[in-house]
Parts: sequence; structure tokens; C-alpha cells
Amino acid sequence: MPYALKPAVLHDASLHATLVEMWDCGVVLCGPPGSGKSSLALALVAAGHRLVVDDLVLVRRRCARWQGYGVPGWEGKLALRERGVVDVRDLHGPHTTRATADLGAVICLCTDLPETTETTRRLTRYGLPTLNIQRSHIPQMVAQIADWVLALQPVTNESQGLKTA
Repeated sequence: MPYALKPAVLHDASLHATLVEMWDCGVVLCGPPGSGKSSLALALVAAGHRLVVDDLVLVRRRCARWQGYGVPGWEGKLALRERGVVDVRDLHGPHTTRATADLGAVICLCTDLPETTETTRRLTRYGLPTLNIQRSHIPQMVAQIADWVLALQPVTNESQGLKTA
């Protein structure tokens, strides 16, 4: 096979997780199957955030950042146990998705299970802030995550146009 036609590895890692964007911050939702990653992502989208990918997050290095993205053809789709595959754009509009997001934080659901431990171990190489939460009512989780991610954002000094950590 000629070199130009050989398949290339375009990602550095793949994670069984969901990726949403909140205030320009890519938030990885990790947990075992059935832990509520997709349901939580749908609630975050309904609250005004954007879905990047559900179920399989591909990660690649871009400049000084780690970037998450999904498999082509899976854009905007969530696999929900109770509803099957849904397209968030049909539910909440075309502005609810994004193709990529720079990884900025990790939310771990049900952290006592082995798969979460493995995913968390793999995510530690990215040096991201991590919040471990137990599954509870989705609205409570959305509020807790929103408060935490907002606290991670740089403060803008509007008078000088500067951002500080």
C-alpha cells in the first residue's frame, strides 16, 4: 500500500466518556456504563451548554492543549438508555453542538467502580482539575458542575482587557 494511503492514527487516546463544552471549557464526563453520562450531558445542553461527543472521546494534542472530538457521523448524538439515540440539535437547536473542545476539566461519576478508576487514571496524564461526584438528581448535578466549572474560569479585568487565572 502506498504511504499516502496508509491509515494514520489521528488521535493520541480514546476514552469511554462524554465531552461537553461549558464556557469554552471542555468538560469530560466519565463513569461506567449506566452511570448517567449521557443523561447528564443532555441536561447540560438543555441548560445552555454544548455537546461535543458522547460515548467515545478522541483526544489529540493541539499546540499546548489537549483537544477532544468525536467520530465523524456521531456529531450531536446522544445514546440514552431510556430513549435510544437522540440528536440534541433536533431537541434544542443547531447551536447546541460543537466539533471540538479544549479539555479543561473532568467530572467523574460513581468513582468507586473499576472502569471509572481506569478512565480517571488515563485522564491524569492531561493534568486536568477533577471533580468526583456521586450520581444524584440531574438538576442538582448540573448546578454543582456549573458552579465548579465557573470557578475554574479565568477572571477578566475588563478595564485592561486582561485575563488572570
